[in-house]
Amino acid sequence: MPDVWYNFVGPLSKQICEDRRNMEDMQPVENANCEVCEDAQYLLTFEGIWSCHTHPLLFPNQELAASPHFSDVVGASHSKNYNVFKINSDASDALKMLAAQGNTTKLEMQMINLVGLSVRTVIKASGQPRPNMETHSIFRVSREHHLVSLVTAIIPSPDWFLGVSNMELCEVNTNRWAPNLTLNLYPLDAGTDSGLKFDSPNEDTLPPKPISSAVINKSVPKEQFKPFARLHFNLMRTYATDNCETSTSTDEFTENEDRDRWDSRERQAVSGQSEQNEISPTTTPSPNEEISPDPDTSDDCPMTAWEEWEPCAGECVDNVYFGYKTRSRYYLVDGVAVGMDVNGPEMKVPEECFIKYSDHETVPCEEECEEEETVIRYSN
Repeated sequence: MPDVWYNFVGPLSKQICEDRRNMEDMQPVENANCEVCEDAQYLLTFEGIWSCHTHPLLFPNQELAASPHFSDVVGASHSKNYNVFKINSDASDALKMLAAQGNTTKLEMQMINLVGLSVRTVIKASGQPRPNMETHSIFRVSREHHLVSLVTAIIPSPDWFLGVSNMELCEVNTNRWAPNLTLNLYPLDAGTDSGLKFDSPNEDTLPPKPISSAVINKSVPKEQFKPFARLHFNLMRTYATDNCETSTSTDEFTENEDRDRWDSRERQAVSGQSEQNEISPTTTPSPNEEISPDPDTSDDCPMTAWEEWEPCAGECVDNVYFGYKTRSRYYLVDGVAVGMDVNGPEMKVPEECFIKYSDHETVPCEEECEEEETVIRYSN
């Protein structure tokens, strides 16, 4: 739109209005040319803030059979060539399954198949029993895969969900990784079910409608509509790559042995929450080599043994890290660890195995540290 000035009476004039939008309701501007040289690791916190006390007119009847909660949070760090959903566009079959059933399986399988291509890391955070609780995950981004998309189903509901599409982590103005970002999430309608209430029976919308804002209670004015959840993205570490022409700054993770370890694993696909720990080369099998399954998993859904916990990552306060640590494992198909190597054979993991077992685990941790050697930039 051209910059237009008006002349009604007297000198030329231009009306300027205050932008009253909440900054936490607005996604960062997408960076069409991210030139950051390092990879980065982020802590994702999904903060549920939906309850009968905070949203009395937007909360299910307490007598419903299904206790209100959010499904697992699933998503990916990815390139501009991938998206989980688009507002005003039809929902994919995978998103329909999540929104209507709370089932993330099809969406996870879709993302895992794209790891090493348009997807960098598949992100998953466990759903909590109440909708006003937090859940966490750790993931990695790169120069090419600098966008993040996430979704979670609202349960119970016809086909309502929360989500963000193409969240930018590479700052446009600085071409550096954003230190921390917060985004409010409001309910969306997948457009596949015509139900108007949380407990409405299934009623397929034919033809399906585009994804839009969910209308849960028309009596609630838009200005009084509160977010159901918040996403927090906190930069934890950065890792030098071949794209870096100069050494990283002293507040980043620059110890040579650790940098070499992460660089050597850069080519490996990540289908859990974060990169796996270093394992002795003398004992680490080739990604295509047959691996013995964990005896604690079933024959129909074998898994590799859990890898070692990653170091505790968080903020060093009074010589103690207060943060989170992650460990991962792989699904085994015909003895091959699926997703360990992007150049490995294509294997399909049975859908029931995604439901039966998780390939990652993230827990709170505390670990001694020295404040002058803090290797992260992490803040709330």
